[in-house]
Amino acid sequence: MPRQNLTHRAFTSREKNRQVRAAIIRALGSQCVKCSFSDPRALQVDHVNGGGRQDKRGYILYHKIIKSQALGTNEYQLLCANCNMIKAVETGELSRGKGSNYVRSI
Repeated sequence: MPRQNLTHRAFTSREKNRQVRAAIIRALGSQCVKCSFSDPRALQVDHVNGGGRQDKRGYILYHKIIKSQALGTNEYQLLCANCNMIKAVETGELSRGKGSNYVRSI
């Protein structure tokens, strides 16, 4: 029985994460701000001024996004995976860490 309960909790947690992600996507306009791509599987939250590595994910990020929208500060935007990668390369966000070898090889 305990194993079954653990499986149920894992499923519930995944479902809750999906719901939070869907709410974030809706709050940010449901499409890429650069190219209007709207498939949620490839949409990503982007920090307009960088600094995304320091941000927590999940509910904390959701509340920060909602607060940002309410205050009109627009610290976050929705980008598709392609536009987000292009932005990261152009702004040098990938020059530190895992992506640096990839960027140099292009």
